[in-house]
Amino acid sequence: MMAISQLARTIKESPTLRLNEQARLMRERGEPVIHLGIGEPKNKAPINAILSSAARLNSGEVKYTPTDGTPSLKKAIIRYTDENYDRCVAPENVIVSTGAKQSLFNILFTIIDPQD
Repeated sequence: MMAISQLARTIKESPTLRLNEQARLMRERGEPVIHLGIGEPKNKAPINAILSSAARLNSGEVKYTPTDGTPSLKKAIIRYTDENYDRCVAPENVIVSTGAKQSLFNILFTIIDPQD
């Protein structure tokens, strides 16, 4: 019979999965929940995004982007924020990230010290 390694025995439950379960239970009770995790999109990808991505890949011009996002994406985010939230955001205040959790981590890591 195969044994499990000591390292494997130390693996703890995923905090994300535990939070997802808590959120599900809260929703069932009718409590408000703001989900910041990843998940399967409920809508199809916009055709313009698909075509633009395909064109970029087909051109072979695929490179790393600036760490805070490309200027065109930042402009689109600023426009979206203005149109949907009636907020004018300066480009230097827009940072593109991989998701909400990553953004929150970056913010908290930047402004909170371990002793706080």
